[in-house]
Amino acid sequence: MDTDSILVQQAGKAGIVKVIGRGSFKNARLVKAFSEQIDSLGIEEIVYDMKDCSHMDSTFMGVMAGLAVEQRKRNNIKMRLIHLTDRNFELLNTLGLTHFLDVQTSATDLHGQKMIPLGMDVKPESKREISEVMLEAHENLLAANPENAAQFQDVVSFLRERLGVVVA
Repeated sequence: MDTDSILVQQAGKAGIVKVIGRGSFKNARLVKAFSEQIDSLGIEEIVYDMKDCSHMDSTFMGVMAGLAVEQRKRNNIKMRLIHLTDRNFELLNTLGLTHFLDVQTSATDLHGQKMIPLGMDVKPESKREISEVMLEAHENLLAANPENAAQFQDVVSFLRERLGVVVA
């Protein structure tokens, strides 16, 4: 059984996303799918509880960065990351993401309400959809901090080539 999962609950006008195990390209689409539903749910704040998140890969962090920028532009939804481990904070900081993500290494515990799996209504992804999410996430990392180009430009080029994306 895969121990990496994303759980979600709504508590009033807050959406709470709990990342368990690794935040990775395998479950980044679930976070994005939840974000796409927040308008219809009347959510004004998304809280990412990272207490049980053991690690984040670049795709996961890029998706979160893109969502934060999108939410601010679209409808001023607040987005917070709480209970970050020192290592996960370091990962975000190294990529320059702590400058625009509301990151808190500690916070009061969240509501004791039952969390439900987010992935229940999300259709399985094709390899192309996974590649599209990965490309968008890595482009978000490049946009967030130009210094990330040295680390991720080859990944972006490879994914663009794989998807047949022509850059003008």
